[in-house]
This record gives sequence, C-alpha cells and structure tokens, in this order.
Amino acid sequence: MLYNVLQFVVTNHLYLLDEPGAPGKPLVMDWDKDHVDLEWPAPKSDGGSPITGYIIQKKEKGSPYWVNAVHVPPKQTSVSVNCDIITSKV
Repeated sequence: MLYNVLQFVVTNHLYLLDEPGAPGKPLVMDWDKDHVDLEWPAPKSDGGSPITGYIIQKKEKGSPYWVNAVHVPPKQTSVSVNCDIITSKV
C-alpha cells in the first residue's frame, strides 16, 4: 500500500498526488501595536495539485486559542493582519 499518497485511477491512468510542501517561514515586514505585515515563500512543491490558498491564524494576547485571521489567495504570499480589520495586499 502507498502511505501519504492519494491514488486516482482515471481511464486506466494512475495519478499519484503527494501532500504539498509547507510554505516557507513567515517574515515580519512591518508591525505596530495594531497590525503585522507578513510575507512568506510559497511551498517548493505543490504535491501535484495547485495550492488553493493559505490560512493565517492569530492569537490574542492572553488567550490560549488560535483563530483564523484571514484567508489568502493561492498566488499571494503577503498579507497585513490587523487587530480588528484584516486587509489583504496584492
């Protein structure tokens, strides 16, 4: 059996899709008390299927919980995350 690999059989062809690689380490490009601007390298491998987007999470000071802050389109690798308002950069 194949582990961590998806198999799709379509008209007698076998397509193997692996998991995509992780994006690179986020870099803080700018910050202030009310926002942080992030950029990151795209994954080196998409695993054979296009990346569908990124989810940026944040945790408020004093909270034990991480929450989704913004969904970023797949071709975009930067975003500004504000305390109250999330604004994507193109």
